[in-house]
Amino acid sequence: MVALLEAIIEPDHYVYGLFLLNIDGSIDHCFYIGESDSPQDRLLGHRNEEMKKNRAKWQYFKKYDHARIRMIVLLKNTMGCCSVIEKLFIQNEDKFGNFRLTNLERGGEKITLKCDTIAGLRDILNLGISNNQGYNADSVQHSPAVKQRKSKARVVRSEERHTENISAKLEALPPFSNPNNPMSNGSSSAENIQLNIPPPTIEDEIRDSNVKKLKESYVFTGGKKQLVNDNTLLDPSTINGTFLNMVESEFDMIVHDNHSSLAFAARCQLIKNTQKCPNCKSRDMKVIGTDRTGRKVTLLWTISVFF
Repeated sequence: MVALLEAIIEPDHYVYGLFLLNIDGSIDHCFYIGESDSPQDRLLGHRNEEMKKNRAKWQYFKKYDHARIRMIVLLKNTMGCCSVIEKLFIQNEDKFGNFRLTNLERGGEKITLKCDTIAGLRDILNLGISNNQGYNADSVQHSPAVKQRKSKARVVRSEERHTENISAKLEALPPFSNPNNPMSNGSSSAENIQLNIPPPTIEDEIRDSNVKKLKESYVFTGGKKQLVNDNTLLDPSTINGTFLNMVESEFDMIVHDNHSSLAFAARCQLIKNTQKCPNCKSRDMKVIGTDRTGRKVTLLWTISVFF
């Protein structure tokens, strides 16, 4: 009973390290130590985090191929234990030659243990690296629990949008008139009760074609000063159906960095398919372009249109 209560009260937690790999796949150094109850979801959080939160860590994800960034689980234990081990690693980073930590949590009261702390930490580190259980930043996906929560949330949002649409249409209907009932008034046309709800699905071959276009590489098109080729732009009438039942892992293959985000926005025609500057190979991602009305839009706004 005690063990059962402990399992309910305190779920498993993990201490992990973010490692930069060499081209051959060997470890170069560790640049971040953390703890979490869901490492793979935390890695996605690191990968998508804004620069202002931790510029030094952000630069790793900006500078290096995500295939060279690997999260390795070092320890599985309770939340309290993992929190202590995380702090000990950060406090003693100078004792490990392959540590170049970007953690911001450097202050605070030092933790002192009545044992050989460094030897214990080294054992944890070596065992974790030997087991090599973890995730690469280029292929990590959300945990099943998070996918399920996101899927339910999307269904709820979709139902809410349709409910609002139907409610508005019903409220706008004129009173129905029955010529055989002198108490009724209004129009008797059946057209008045048609609801303008977009079809929930599209043909499979159209969806597959759209997804294939969205997964294409981000390229500048030279003299035309376009962001992506015109033949990869999606028909606006098919966009809703394309994203209706899309799972998180499939979307992660489409949008995984700044360049793919910009290509995504252009192909969905949320921004104009033109370069900001024909002589530049990058764009300001705070404002990634303008919509068809000329209004400035951000990447966050672009993604929130669908999710």
